[in-house]
Amino acid sequence: MIPKINKRKLIEFIIILILGCIPLLWFRDHTIIMGHDSGLTLDPQGHFIDRLSAWTMRFGFGGDQSYAISGLFIHGLEALVSYIGFSIQSVQKIVFIFWFVLPGLAMFYLSSKIERKLKLNFFALPATMIYMINHFLLQGWFVAERTKFSVYAALPLILALFFGWQEKIISKDRMAFTTVKTGLLVTIILFFFNGEASIPLFGGLIVTFIVFVLLYFLEELSIKRILHLVFLLFSIVISSILVHAYWLIPYANFVKISFSQTVTFFGGEAGIMGWLKYVSQNSSLINLFRLQGIPEWYQNPLHPYAQVFLKNPIMITIGFLIPIIAFMPLLLFKKNRIALSYVHLFSFLALFSMIFIAGSHDPFGFFYILLVKYVPGFIAFRTPYYKFSPALWLSYSVLIGFTISYFLSKWTIKKRMLVNVLYGGILIAIVLYSFPFLTGN
Repeated sequence: MIPKINKRKLIEFIIILILGCIPLLWFRDHTIIMGHDSGLTLDPQGHFIDRLSAWTMRFGFGGDQSYAISGLFIHGLEALVSYIGFSIQSVQKIVFIFWFVLPGLAMFYLSSKIERKLKLNFFALPATMIYMINHFLLQGWFVAERTKFSVYAALPLILALFFGWQEKIISKDRMAFTTVKTGLLVTIILFFFNGEASIPLFGGLIVTFIVFVLLYFLEELSIKRILHLVFLLFSIVISSILVHAYWLIPYANFVKISFSQTVTFFGGEAGIMGWLKYVSQNSSLINLFRLQGIPEWYQNPLHPYAQVFLKNPIMITIGFLIPIIAFMPLLLFKKNRIALSYVHLFSFLALFSMIFIAGSHDPFGFFYILLVKYVPGFIAFRTPYYKFSPALWLSYSVLIGFTISYFLSKWTIKKRMLVNVLYGGILIAIVLYSFPFLTGN
């Protein structure tokens, strides 16, 4: 029997796919995008074949690239599209659409699960669009940062798996099978979407997992819960070692050999501390609450759109309204215990992530500096804003989705037509707030 198609979900899915075509607006005439940190190439197939080796002859007498072997999917996708016969510009168009729509589909999966569980309306699509079209990703598209997009897309998928695992554990439904399956699925997701093994890109995922664990134990601290979590971590680690050994082993060797050299290259601890202070100088809590503080906005006088958001009175007003809308669910869902548990998690995640995103900026800068100085390897997170922000955007996407859902659901009983108009207006406003996506500027 063919399952019944949910027409509303199908329409929302189509909207996400249409929005995924926004990158087509960036290509004019015979334009292609190259240079800087994009990692894009004129020969995708040759580049992919080269990346299969731990040693490359592309530069001088050759060099170690064992750190990049894990990027097989990123470069393999580009090579596959090129192999089919598309031109370089068409390859870039197709690849860009894929990476543009992927975070949206991942978030749509998570938000739809929350929407279905809590029986919400008008929730999944706004939450998805905010996570998919925002200033953080806009900055990443300056260099088509596919590595960042891959981990960014993995975040909601992995969190959805953790939610499902927690529900099964609480209900004691096939606990061992659920734990092993969750570990395998997390491993498979990271096989494809691993940020090309750039550990700092996992900052948002790490912070999200820490918050999940804290609230997991806050509900009940017991030996059983500890054992369940240990078993989950064990499943993830063992399956990851088996599946990811092809890049974990050479990458571990690369880090062992070159980590101290890389730190020295960036000026040692003093140089990195200076850089940390420089990139964190505008990451104040006031800016972070407004989803601003992106270093490039303030440090680049030729930034194509930053001044619009920093000086335009309308944009400034919207910026201050954003945190109010985001944290409003703490008041709106006080009587809904299950919904409030999600609101608490994402509210705490938003606040907790800001401590890391702010870097060395006051008032918690001393804590970040201590981590850099005394936690082995943490010095790799030398650009905190770009590494930990996915957790904040994930939180705000869900929280703002809750607020939109609450008010529109209240009004829809008597004013269905008006609510549909408002809903459409909200979706359009989400896109327009990140209008540089549309200009390709």
